[in-house]
Amino acid sequence: MNEKKKLLIYPYDIEFSPVLRHPEMLSEYDIAALVAPNGWGFTGKDASVADGGEKLNININNDFEGLLPLCDTVLFTEAERVLDFHKSILPKVEKAAEQGKNILYFRKIEENSKNQLMEICKKYNVGFKSGEDFENTYNDIELEGFNLQKINTPVIFVLGLYEKTQKFEIQLSLREVFNSLEYKVSQVGSRNYCELLGFHSFPQFMYSSAKTEDKKILSFNHLLKDIENSEKPDVIIVGIPGNVMRLNDNFTGRFGIMAYEVSQAVTPDAAVMSTLYEDFKPEYFEKIATSIKYKLGFDISCFNLSNIKFDWAVAEYSFKESYLMIDSSFVNKKKTKFDMIKTPVFNILNSNDRVNMSNYLIDILSYYGEIESV
Repeated sequence: MNEKKKLLIYPYDIEFSPVLRHPEMLSEYDIAALVAPNGWGFTGKDASVADGGEKLNININNDFEGLLPLCDTVLFTEAERVLDFHKSILPKVEKAAEQGKNILYFRKIEENSKNQLMEICKKYNVGFKSGEDFENTYNDIELEGFNLQKINTPVIFVLGLYEKTQKFEIQLSLREVFNSLEYKVSQVGSRNYCELLGFHSFPQFMYSSAKTEDKKILSFNHLLKDIENSEKPDVIIVGIPGNVMRLNDNFTGRFGIMAYEVSQAVTPDAAVMSTLYEDFKPEYFEKIATSIKYKLGFDISCFNLSNIKFDWAVAEYSFKESYLMIDSSFVNKKKTKFDMIKTPVFNILNSNDRVNMSNYLIDILSYYGEIESV
C-alpha cells in the first residue's frame, strides 16, 4: 500500500470543515496541519470552532511557514473571508513551492493569476493542480436525442432552502454511512473539487450562459443516465448548489433556478432539505414541504436544521448577506420541539443523527422497493 501524502490546509475555516469531518474521503492524504490567518480567532483552538460541531481533536495554527516541513502538499482552499491574492496567497504559494511542496489550489482564480502560480511551481519543479484540473468529463455532455431518459437507480437530493445550510456536510455524511453499509454510491457534489474526494463535481455547463436552460436540463438528465450506465450504483446522491427560494426581495439567491432545473431533469426518490436556524414553529416545516411539493414536484423526506442563523440586523444596514453560527448543542435541543411532525428534523453535526438520517432514507427507499439491503 502506498504511503499517504501529508496535507497542510490554508486558510482553514467552515468551508473545509465538512471534509475534515470525513477524512476517509481524502484517500490519498492525511491532514498534517490546519492553518488560519492571524485575526480570525482560531489559533490554538480545536478545528470544530469553525463549524460549531462536535470536537475534531486537531488544533488550528497560524504558523504557515513553520508547519511546511510537516507536509508534502499544501491545499489552498476557499474561505468565507476574503484574502488578498497578492498579499496573503501568492507569497505562501511561493514559500511552499520553494520548499518542494506540491500545490493544490481550489480557490477561485483569474487566468492570469493562475498562470503566475503555474510559473512558480514550474520554477521549483513541484506539482500544481487547480479545482479545474480535477473537474470531470461531465463539464459538457453530448445529447443523445432530446428526450428525458428514465433513471432507474434511486436518486437522493440534498438541497438547502437558503445558502450556508450545511449541504456539503450532509452529502459527505450520507456518502460515508452508505459506503459503510456496502452500498455502491454514485454522487454529484455541489462543489468544484469533488473528484479529490472520489465523486463527481457539479457540472460547469449548469452555470454556463452558452447553453440554453432546456439544454441544461436535458444535459443533466443525460449525465445521470451516463453515470447510472457506467457505474451501476445502488443509489445516486445529488447535491444541488444554491438556494431553493429567495430569502426576501433583497436576497434573492437566483430564485432557486438551479434547484428547479435539476428537479426537471430527474424526480428524486428521496430528498433532504436543510434550513437556517430560527425559532421555528412545527407548522413551518409542514408549509415548506407543501411548497416544495407544488413548486418542484417531489416530497421532502426529512429536514436538517443547521446551526447557522441569518443576521438580519447586519444585513439590513450593510445590504450584504450576513450569518451567525451557534453551537450545535442548541440545535439538538431545538429539534426536540419537532418530534411530533410527520417529516423528521435532524442535526447533521450530531454524529448519531448522521447515521439516523442515512438509515431513515434507506428505509424510505427500501419501503418502495428501490434499494435492497446488501
